[in-house]
Amino acid sequence: ETTNSVQNTLAPTISNIGTVRDPESYADHNYLLKETTNSAQDTSTTTTENVGNTDWNFIVMADIHAMTKFSWKGSTQNKDEKSYQKQLYLMTQIKHKYGGELVVMPGDQASYGPLGLEKIVTKLGGNISPSTAVYKAGLNCYKTTRKLFNDAGYDTILATVGDHELGGNEGFKASMKSKLGTIPSARQAFGDGFNRDTDNKFLFDQPWFRKTSS
Repeated sequence: ETTNSVQNTLAPTISNIGTVRDPESYADHNYLLKETTNSAQDTSTTTTENVGNTDWNFIVMADIHAMTKFSWKGSTQNKDEKSYQKQLYLMTQIKHKYGGELVVMPGDQASYGPLGLEKIVTKLGGNISPSTAVYKAGLNCYKTTRKLFNDAGYDTILATVGDHELGGNEGFKASMKSKLGTIPSARQAFGDGFNRDTDNKFLFDQPWFRKTSS
């Protein structure tokens, strides 16, 4: 009942967040923030009232598709990029307005569909195998994404892999250029990027929360 209450009040906000593909596609980033927050203005009071009486609450962000640009540099380098700061600003405002101790991301944080394997290899400097390139690109992307959410105040992230992380709608053609052969590398990068710390220690071998949900 508590979970349904939280979901019902957050749904308008989350559905709108799902349409945000890339903040850089907007001429004015303040417009992006205004669009996101105004769409759920009518639910903000109810949201605060409902989740304030629970032991913990969570927020769902699906189909973001905006994190692919973090694939070509490490998280430390990405943090200095303007695109990172824009995305961080948006996520920080979401955290401030709607809270959430846990972020659930059910797939498609990034989208590699338009990128062929050759292009992924080239963007990472060349002279590496497609599987290595896919792993490196994914690891950069997911570690940076986790760092971004951490910087915004979300310490716990549960992410599931989507088809767009593995290859995208254009990535599964039955040919020599198919990404079917790199799926194991893509999945490994996803797991290592989201679920392991800088010392390669698994993040979820301890309880997540101080209390259980009521």
